[in-house]
Amino acid sequence: MPTIARLAFLTAAIAAHAPSALAQGQCTPIRFARGASSATVSGTATNMDAGATSACFLLETGPGQTARVRLTRGGPDTAFTIPDVVDNQSDYQFKTKARTYTISVYQTFRRTPPGPFTLEVAVR
Repeated sequence: MPTIARLAFLTAAIAAHAPSALAQGQCTPIRFARGASSATVSGTATNMDAGATSACFLLETGPGQTARVRLTRGGPDTAFTIPDVVDNQSDYQFKTKARTYTISVYQTFRRTPPGPFTLEVAVR
């Protein structure tokens, strides 16, 4: 591969992973109480306008588990995204891999003001 093409490829690869790496540095790990299979987290969902950041959480799972992520409190425009899994949902269940998932909670529309939310996460 020519040097310029190689440099362009590496730059694109780094840029593609930079947002998730940055987000993980600002995300709160979801902690389960000993023996519990679910946990609840809360915060304020913003509309991501004008450089605002979403509420962000990290979920570490093993392979083959079933995870359910559900907004139990929030406005009608509050949603979450799990990159490479699902986008813009309020309730979602999926089979996990051995990895750490990033869950971002936000307001879906620009003019929606920030608002409180509660997110329930269960892993079985």
